[in-house]
Amino acid sequence: MPLGSHPPSSTLRRAPPLWPLGASRSPIPTSTCSTLRPRPRIQSVALGEHGAGLVTIVSSLNPLVSALHPIPTLTAKPSRQLPSALPHPAPQSSFRPTMSTPALQSPFPPVRRVVTGHTTSGKSVVVADQVQPIRPEILCFDLHYSGTLPPLNPVGEDFVDEIKDHPGVPPEPNACSFRAWDFAPGSVTLVHRTISMDYGVLLKGSIVLELDDGKRVSLREGDTVVQRGTLHTWRNESAEWTRIMFMMIAAKPIEIGGSELKEQFTPAE
Repeated sequence: MPLGSHPPSSTLRRAPPLWPLGASRSPIPTSTCSTLRPRPRIQSVALGEHGAGLVTIVSSLNPLVSALHPIPTLTAKPSRQLPSALPHPAPQSSFRPTMSTPALQSPFPPVRRVVTGHTTSGKSVVVADQVQPIRPEILCFDLHYSGTLPPLNPVGEDFVDEIKDHPGVPPEPNACSFRAWDFAPGSVTLVHRTISMDYGVLLKGSIVLELDDGKRVSLREGDTVVQRGTLHTWRNESAEWTRIMFMMIAAKPIEIGGSELKEQFTPAE
């Protein structure tokens, strides 16, 4: 047959009809896709007691599609809001870290503590030499505590570590404590006052001391601060970690206008 010519109509073969002639036509069957794909169920799950995040989960997917193309499991991450690093957090009775508090890892090495004393014969000796563990809930190293003022220097090589029995941060009346604190980038403490005299040395990084009158003082490595019972906040506004050491000594109450100033712990703005 020449190219482009057509065969006579008598030789054409017609495809059989989809339905026999004269038979009624039934409606087109429903697609199996619609029967295998029920409407998904949407579930919203809140993460953490502080509402750190919200995850939407789609369930009741097509089992066949799910088997062939399984959906990867996604781990929801909490918000990037950093917890407060507290140089003077609220007393132990009101400070309750939770399991939802994100764990932070300071890049600084642990703090080594060396404690000296005397033998019964009057010789000077080292009674303790160890690396102190960090308290992850407040990023603090407990170094020393004395429940009396002036502190006692017991004789003997058996060192009694009083700080283990005094986990609260503000020292009790007639007591003093020595601690190191690590501040995460962007962290802010409570607005707080403790009835104490605090001696601080900034070892690493930078930090801003903010008073209740709005005064802000930027501190750098090597700077010192004498905190005399004022209402204040610490802000690490840098992108780097900061470490400060504090010696806190219980002080007499401050009287202004015949009224004593009390310890105070409130969230910062």
